[in-house]
Amino acid sequence: MYLLVLFYANLILTLLFTPFFIIYFTRHKIIDIPGGRRINTYAVPRMGGVVVYLTSILSILLFYGNLDEIKFFILGSAIILFLGTVDDIRGVDYKKKFMVQFIAALLLVFFLSSEYSTMSFFGFDIPAPFDKVMLIVFIVGVINAVNLYDGLDGLVSGFALLVSIVTFIIGWQLNDKLVLILSVSLIGSLIGFLKYNAFPAKIFLGDSGSLTIGFFLVSTVLISSRNTDTGNMDLTFSVILLAIPIIDTLKVMFIRLKKHKNLFMSDNSHVHHIILGSNVKHKSTVFLLQAFSLVFALAALLYSENLTIGLVLFAIVAFLLLFIKNILVAYKKLGEPQTVKKLSVKA
Repeated sequence: MYLLVLFYANLILTLLFTPFFIIYFTRHKIIDIPGGRRINTYAVPRMGGVVVYLTSILSILLFYGNLDEIKFFILGSAIILFLGTVDDIRGVDYKKKFMVQFIAALLLVFFLSSEYSTMSFFGFDIPAPFDKVMLIVFIVGVINAVNLYDGLDGLVSGFALLVSIVTFIIGWQLNDKLVLILSVSLIGSLIGFLKYNAFPAKIFLGDSGSLTIGFFLVSTVLISSRNTDTGNMDLTFSVILLAIPIIDTLKVMFIRLKKHKNLFMSDNSHVHHIILGSNVKHKSTVFLLQAFSLVFALAALLYSENLTIGLVLFAIVAFLLLFIKNILVAYKKLGEPQTVKKLSVKA
């Protein structure tokens, strides 16, 4: 019953307060101006993710109960929010970003240490202390991957909504209170936020939003990846569920490395830029990427029941995502003769 209350409370609060944030951030010039890599054609206020963070963290503070048990998680999320907020207002050097993210990841690892006893990755056991190192790298990587993925209206909000639905289902099976509260809070908040963040967006998540959402998602997904019987945390499940921003970021880093570019300098090599560059409409691009997210979510759920089927589906969809540009070019070429034929008939 309390989960239903949480869902509607977060939904209503987000719907009610987001317009005030839009006015406030616009008035104080916390906005994204068109130009450069930005796809928006008009000024849009950013930092809207603060609404999602505040409603979600308030739900945890009010309903979780034993806050001492999750103090490292709360502190880590607050540090990430602070980093994102400063970055939205005045900008933060990428080196300083990594330092702060490392601290937040370390706090999250302290919290997660009580959640598992062993760790595996694609069938290989990760011995201590390398499991902790791998966790820190994975957490920082996911937080940044979600942040980098935030390039289109409603893209990260929709992705986070799908992931939160999956973690809610697993949290229900595990009867994990934190996962349930955070997942249902995010579901309510994100549905409310998408009213203003979907194309054409009236407000963006900003780094404050995408970074904290990345922190929340990696936390719930990692907890959801553990086997309660054996105590094993299987990172494979997390990789499959969070595959789209992870694959996109790894591919971008590989391209930049190959071209001898700075790994942390922004460019237009992300998957949403590639699809948009193929003359696909903004809405259609978001829909296509959310479809990928949905199939990866299905693969993750299948993996938890049948390893082989889940991994096969993951491999197929990952291949399609990696070569989406080639697929779109081939599709366009196939469509050209028909287009020419239609034009000839009309002429």
